[in-house]
Amino acid sequence: MRKSARSWAMAYLVAVVATAAAVFMRWLLDPLLGDLLPLATLYAAVALAAGWGGARPALVAVALGYFVGRYLFIQPRGSLGFADVRDIVVLLLYLLACLIIVGFGEAMRRSQRRSADSRSHALKKQTQLEREMAARREAEEGLRRLTEEVRDYAIFMLDRQGRIVSWNPSAQRIKGYQAEEIIGQHFSCFYTEDAVREGLPVRALRAAAANGQWEDEDWRLRKDGSRFWASVVITALHNAEGEVSGFAKITRDLTDRRRGEEALRHAHAELQARVAELAHFNRLAVNRELRVIELKQEVSALHERLGEGPRHALDGEADAEEPDATEPAASSRLPGEEGDGDAPLESVLCMEELKRRPTRPPDFESETQALQALVQALADSPRTILQTLADTMVEVLQSGSAGLSLLTRDGTRFYWAAIAGAWAPHQGGGTPRDFGPCGDVLNRCTPMLFTHWERRYPYLSEATPLADEGLLVPFYVDGKPVGTIWAIVHDGHRRFDAEDLRLLESLGHFASAAYQAVETLGAADQRRAAISLTEDAIQARQVIAASEAALRAADRRKDEFLATLAHELRNPLAPLCNALELMKLSEGDTALRDEARRLMERQVRHMVRLIDDLLEVSRITRGKLLLRKERLDLAAVLQSAVELARPLIEASAHELTIVAPPEPIVLEADSIRLSQVIANLLTNAAKYTEKDGHIWLTVARQPDRVSISVRDTGIGISADHLPHVFELFSQAAPALERSQGGLGIGLSLVKSLVELHGGTVTAHSAGAGRGSEFIVGMPLGEASRELPEPGGERPALMAKSSRANTGRAIAAFGPTAG
Repeated sequence: MRKSARSWAMAYLVAVVATAAAVFMRWLLDPLLGDLLPLATLYAAVALAAGWGGARPALVAVALGYFVGRYLFIQPRGSLGFADVRDIVVLLLYLLACLIIVGFGEAMRRSQRRSADSRSHALKKQTQLEREMAARREAEEGLRRLTEEVRDYAIFMLDRQGRIVSWNPSAQRIKGYQAEEIIGQHFSCFYTEDAVREGLPVRALRAAAANGQWEDEDWRLRKDGSRFWASVVITALHNAEGEVSGFAKITRDLTDRRRGEEALRHAHAELQARVAELAHFNRLAVNRELRVIELKQEVSALHERLGEGPRHALDGEADAEEPDATEPAASSRLPGEEGDGDAPLESVLCMEELKRRPTRPPDFESETQALQALVQALADSPRTILQTLADTMVEVLQSGSAGLSLLTRDGTRFYWAAIAGAWAPHQGGGTPRDFGPCGDVLNRCTPMLFTHWERRYPYLSEATPLADEGLLVPFYVDGKPVGTIWAIVHDGHRRFDAEDLRLLESLGHFASAAYQAVETLGAADQRRAAISLTEDAIQARQVIAASEAALRAADRRKDEFLATLAHELRNPLAPLCNALELMKLSEGDTALRDEARRLMERQVRHMVRLIDDLLEVSRITRGKLLLRKERLDLAAVLQSAVELARPLIEASAHELTIVAPPEPIVLEADSIRLSQVIANLLTNAAKYTEKDGHIWLTVARQPDRVSISVRDTGIGISADHLPHVFELFSQAAPALERSQGGLGIGLSLVKSLVELHGGTVTAHSAGAGRGSEFIVGMPLGEASRELPEPGGERPALMAKSSRANTGRAIAAFGPTAG
């Protein structure tokens, strides 16, 4: 870090002051020392300046101290000149000593700086570590609060052998053990002797490790030896390598449910016995009534025989009379409704009626299954636990709608965080904190049952269908109210009872744990989002840098192409001008005029070829190039390509070897374009191969395609340029120097034409100076199953050796070389 201007000024000031002090000290000692040790006190000034400000202020102190000391204390005094060689020796010794002092001072300063940097780096690492530890402690604290708030479940961890490594307050309450006396013990201490003898704890851990989870309901033991009926879930935990590292065990005390079930079974058995007794009594009663009727009939018959007339009743009996059915029944009416928003709270509450309603028997089994499913959902997908809880409430309470209302962070509103049932489309809405059913529930800190609450809260009439009854229960986190859970029925066929209130309060305890899990995950998501934004920014900078590099490369290739194009278009102009001058000077010399005309024709053809290549590329990039496909024999295409490339091959004295199968190969292709592709590859091979080189044209047939290879012994392609050979205007530096009239668009044109045919082209090279190979793959398709029309001869594909120039055939369409 550079020093400020003030620091430098202070360093030089210290050097000057220290030098002045040293000179003053020497002046005071001058009566004692005389001419001895004239510069002795200056070394302390140099050391102080070096230690305070570094080498430069120290050198200032060296120079200033010497000149002042030379002037004041070295003979002849009052002069800065050298009297003899001894003065020069004194100067050199002084400078040597001062340089040693400055060197030591600078080394000391560097050591101090390195030490400071090390301390700064260590401090940064320590700060980072402290932040990570704080985040970890925060996560652990959130998990601890989560386990502590779940009051109905004993949640603790086991190691791989089944020893207890953690213990939550609910486990202490349910099982009776303190954390310090149970941690480290094997969890089999909770099982009965029969279960341990049968190996149930060991089988439980093995099943959880194999299947991921193990569930059971059975008797367990508390610390005092008493038994309780427990629902147990053991879940295997895995490390980063996928190995089992321990187990999570969740236990719920279902003794009350078990006792309730047993009491229900006893009550059911007693009810069946009473029903049987009642049936027996009914049978006796019916028999008695039948006997009474028979006796009446017998008495009536006896009176008739005695002549006393019929008798319909026994003495002392009176026929019971039925109540008059015509008398009107008592009727009741609903109290008159008050205006919207004017109804007091007590007019829409019906908690007292809830207490008077008949209550259905508890279904502890369904409740336990629902809570176990919620605990599993909290472990598997905590981000959706609130919606899962709402769905569970609708199912357990058999209500029309159910959901959770959470307080906003500013505490002014409730928002409906999760809704299931008929009100699901209203999720995300809410109610005011100061005037709403959720706010009234939190104000009184008690559950409430509302009926037709839109009479008090008119805005709830917009939430359709209307609520006939709404049961709300508050829930808390660390003693602070955070929201309510509620269930709604929308018609009069269903009424809430005390069992619904008990179930909703039980689910309210779980809502507290679910709320904390969601809050903890939200904080973690915010941290991950910040990290992700940083990573995205880094990636964006990398992408921008790569794009800039690609643009610079494209701009460089464009400049090279323009320079090459200008060069190639200018080259024919000089021969054309010379040919025109020759034609002017010929004056009847026919041979000279013909030579000039041929020269002009060659240069014009060269320019036309360059312009045609540019037009071809332009048509391909604009999608205007159309292929005229036909059935053709590949031999004819290769013959045409060889004829096009032969002049350049012969001019360079190359040897061309052609290897191909003897049977005809029929393609669906544009003969002109395909011949242009092969000719371009052969021409490139000839141009970029030293004189007297070798070129191979090889054809190989495969089941569904044909491969055409052009290989040479030329200059090759470097590894860094090989991936870019088919790019437009791309030429390597050596190739650019020996391009011989190329614009760097030939291989791009080849690639585009081959791909228009549905084929592929690849480039291969072992490196610069080691030749190159281009392989064109063309699909055969249905055309390969047909042969050319009979009656014609296949073209003879031959190449002449320009090296020997004897007309010898190098190769024809014959057997493929091995």
